[in-house]
Amino acid sequence: MTKRIFLKGLAYEMAEPQPIDRLAELQADQELYKNLLAIGLRHYSAGGASCLQLAEQSVTRTLWKARVPPEEVDYLIYATSSLDGLGYRQKDFDGLIDRAKLERAYPLGITLGECVNVASAMIVAEGLLRGGGARNVLVVAADAIAPGNSRIVPPEISVASDAAASVVMSVDDDGLFELLGTARHRASIAYEKFPQEDFTIYLKTVARALEKIRQDSLAPWGGSAEGFRWLIPNNFNTSVTRLISMQMAFAPSQVYTENIRRFGHGLGADVLLNLCDCFNNEQVDSGDRVLLLASGPNQWATVALEKT
Repeated sequence: MTKRIFLKGLAYEMAEPQPIDRLAELQADQELYKNLLAIGLRHYSAGGASCLQLAEQSVTRTLWKARVPPEEVDYLIYATSSLDGLGYRQKDFDGLIDRAKLERAYPLGITLGECVNVASAMIVAEGLLRGGGARNVLVVAADAIAPGNSRIVPPEISVASDAAASVVMSVDDDGLFELLGTARHRASIAYEKFPQEDFTIYLKTVARALEKIRQDSLAPWGGSAEGFRWLIPNNFNTSVTRLISMQMAFAPSQVYTENIRRFGHGLGADVLLNLCDCFNNEQVDSGDRVLLLASGPNQWATVALEKT
């Protein structure tokens, strides 16, 4: 019999968002500033905390909300693309584990997927819970822009925010959501710096990739999005979200977009953070299905959930 998996203790950490016109790079480029306003961006978050500091604060909140004793966590999966230029050291990560009293939690790292990292971490957690003998897996995604680096997300589609989001995935049936399934897809793109350099080819590649992930994700429901209350994507901008919803065959009213204006692109934490806010704002009822869609430059992954 296949084990059932549940999510609980959704939490996140970020500094109070501030207007994007405070960014020096936008003050110096008024045309870009106006373009970003036109696609729904208004605020970003940058509080000076490191990825590990954000992660620790989010993890502490998740453990408290989930009512899971730290000593009962079997694995801690840390998902990030922010390993360079931020003073990351192994002893700092060990310090997080010690302070959170996660002495039994075996640490695993997920990277390479950029904004898909959190969904990749959840897919790994699913495997550990279904077949690896784990009872509780704590997933945390955290990213922060290093000082001096640009916060403009190429190719000028969003503004990046520093954020962390976390959740406990468990075989105990007292969670907020039940995991229904996952899907993943990677497309090969030849590029020197960014896959978006030839934007026409890139858009065609993305369209094919989204169609593939749509088919794989919705196959258990006859290929239809009608059985889902929400599609929760990354917070790139309103234009990109509209294209994603069309390609995924979700109606605009089914797509969660409220955090685009609030803080822009929370990088790897986006979809968990959005799920947390969607739940906290009482926009999900028992029995509602939700599809998380994490998108990177050439990787995509979905996590299908049902509210318990």
